[in-house]
Amino acid sequence: FGMFHAEAQVALSVEMTQLHYLQYEPVYVRVTMRNVSGHPLAFGENKGLRGELRFEIDTPSSGRFAPLLSKETPTMRGIILQPGTSRTFTYNVTAFYDVRRLGTYTLKAVISHPQLKSAYESNKVQFTIVTGDIIWESIVGVPKYLQKQGDNSSLIATRRYRIVSYNTGEHFLYMLLIEDKDNIYMVRRLGLGLGVNLRSMCAVDDLSRLNVLVAASPKVYAYYQYDVTGKLEKKEV
Repeated sequence: FGMFHAEAQVALSVEMTQLHYLQYEPVYVRVTMRNVSGHPLAFGENKGLRGELRFEIDTPSSGRFAPLLSKETPTMRGIILQPGTSRTFTYNVTAFYDVRRLGTYTLKAVISHPQLKSAYESNKVQFTIVTGDIIWESIVGVPKYLQKQGDNSSLIATRRYRIVSYNTGEHFLYMLLIEDKDNIYMVRRLGLGLGVNLRSMCAVDDLSRLNVLVAASPKVYAYYQYDVTGKLEKKEV
């Protein structure tokens, strides 16, 4: 909290949960707010209490802020911050802002409130959106029972399974993506990368379901079975 000036009424700090995120993966940020105004700060529904928290995110090489995906911004409603106390909140940035483009972003939080004489900014942090390294992939056909009703096309729709590894800044993760040329159906964390000898093992069955075995430790494995929509059919340890 050392970056706010002596007249500040709110100390605001942000911290990314990771240094790097896989493209299309949810991006989370932790926001810590400390009330140093000497008065309780309530974030309610009516206009006199409706404070606002927003993020300003510089996009890679553009000089512009990441656009909002809707008119909604991260909510602070229902929060009462007593004098001298701190609260930490975690927000999914990708629920509000478009940060799908590859590259490095700079983020800061800005909070305003009708009872405060000015808005207050946090420190700036950086995070990077990456593609990762493909460990395994397979293109499969969509079974007839999962095709849309009324779709009489003679062409067989396809999906692609991808197992990707990337470095979060602290460790390597295995991620599963299910996609076609138009959509990303699922991005899901499978587990930690534990070395070449303990890589995930994958197989596709006769219903185009992905069967994947992931090492949780050298002696413990997790087994998952997903269909082409991303539905988890089975899970065993």
